[in-house]
Amino acid sequence: MKTHHFESRHENPLRRTRVPLTPGIEGTTGVARGLWYESSEEIADAIAEGRRKEELLQWVYAQMKRSLTSSERRCVTLYYLGPLSLREVGQRLGMAPTTARRHVRDGIVKLREAARKSRSSVVRNALRRK
Repeated sequence: MKTHHFESRHENPLRRTRVPLTPGIEGTTGVARGLWYESSEEIADAIAEGRRKEELLQWVYAQMKRSLTSSERRCVTLYYLGPLSLREVGQRLGMAPTTARRHVRDGIVKLREAARKSRSSVVRNALRRK
């Protein structure tokens, strides 16, 4: 029987200790291929999910450019993608936090309305999941 080891750092990050894994564990955890193993189906699912998220994000960016004012667009971007607090958004853009909050709220309302009217299958599927 083979015994597999991995290195672990506990008390002292500079001191490495070897921890034996239970013999025969290879078949249950994918140790033979590495400690963390994903099946080809899991990898394909993750790639497909990443592509859906990318398409959805592209739709959001296009919709922001089409539907939002420049102030709304900047506030939404800094607040959700920054990520900054409303106070930080206001400071960065030279406006009161309440004004930044209003721009974020108005921008999100416009994006939700555009999503409801959208014919994009990616957007419709994202709305169904919520």
